[in-house]
Amino acid sequence: SARSVAEFMPWVRNIVIVTNGQVPNWVDTASPRLRIVTHKEIFQNQKNLPTFNSNAIEANLRNIPGLAPCFLYMNDDMFLGAPIAPAHFFDAHGNLRVHMSGNAAPNFARMRENLWHASVGNTNAVLNRFYYPGADPYAVPHMYVQHTCYFMRTDILRTIGARWRREIDATCRHRFRHANDTAMPFMQANVALEEFGARAAPHSTNLYGVWTPDARRNTAFWRSVWAKPHACVCMNDNLDNSAA
Repeated sequence: SARSVAEFMPWVRNIVIVTNGQVPNWVDTASPRLRIVTHKEIFQNQKNLPTFNSNAIEANLRNIPGLAPCFLYMNDDMFLGAPIAPAHFFDAHGNLRVHMSGNAAPNFARMRENLWHASVGNTNAVLNRFYYPGADPYAVPHMYVQHTCYFMRTDILRTIGARWRREIDATCRHRFRHANDTAMPFMQANVALEEFGARAAPHSTNLYGVWTPDARRNTAFWRSVWAKPHACVCMNDNLDNSAA
C-alpha cells in the first residue's frame, strides 16, 4: 500500500502508518518521509486502549502529531493501481470532490447483518438529528462514501469531534465494532457536503473484492486487478463469517 502511494501519487509528501505499536519489518524507520504513529499517541483517553475497533481508530486520526490540514487516508487492505492527480480529490476552486457509492444509509437489511453497516446507519441518524431536527432521524438518507482512498480535512474532523463529542467518546470506548459507533469516513464526507462546499463526484475507477477461502475466486479477483488500471483496489478480508 505504501509503495503504491510512492509510485502513483509522488506528490504526497509524507506517509504515516498507524498501528497498535507494531513496526512492519520492511519499514525504514530512518526515512524522513515515512513514520509510525501508535494508538497511544492519538487516543486522548488511554483507558480506551487496546482497541480493535476501526471506527474508534478513525475517530482519532485527527490527533496524529503534525498532521497536515488535508490528508489522504487508506485502510490497510487498500492499494493504488494507477496514477492519481490532486484534481481527483478537489476541483479548481478548492472544493472537495467526494466520491460517493451507489448505496444510501440507512440500509436496514445490511444493518441487521453487519456491525459496520449498522454503524453507518447510526451515523446517518446522528447527522439527521443535527441537520433535520424534529424529523424522523432514519427518514433522510445520506449516500455511502466510496470505499477507497479518502481525502480528509482536519478542520472538518475537528468540527465533528467538538459537535458530536458524546457520540465520538462512546465510539472510542467500544474496543470492538458496535452498532452505535460513528463511522468517520461516512460522517466526514457528508458533513463536507452539508456545510463545507464539497461536491459529489462520479464513481472513480476503483475495484473492490473479498479474499475468501475459495482459491478460484481469489485468482479471478487478482486477474481483474491486473486486467486494467484501477485508481484504488480494496482486497477485503472475508476469510470467516464474523459480522464484526
